[in-house]
Amino acid sequence: GKAEGASISAQIGKEQAISDIQATVDAVKDAGKVAIVGYCWGSDLAYAAANKVNGIACVIGYDGSQAVADYREKRKVPTLLHFCENDPELSMEA
Repeated sequence: GKAEGASISAQIGKEQAISDIQATVDAVKDAGKVAIVGYCWGSDLAYAAANKVNGIACVIGYDGSQAVADYREKRKVPTLLHFCENDPELSMEA
């Protein structure tokens, strides 16, 4: 569940995940435009990738709490974020 996922994401780390995303984009970019879609931590990574990964056309994220903490920096590619109205971990005020 959630605790296991948090443990795995902590082991991988954000910088390694962004590096892996860049490698993936580089591997497939010749096929056409690349978009990144992420959920939860994946949403946070997609949001960060909008400024850190080269070769992406856009990013879409669902329920990424880190995006809320990092929203002041303008994204370099079109970015669409979705949040739950009644998320127990992320208030509407945030």
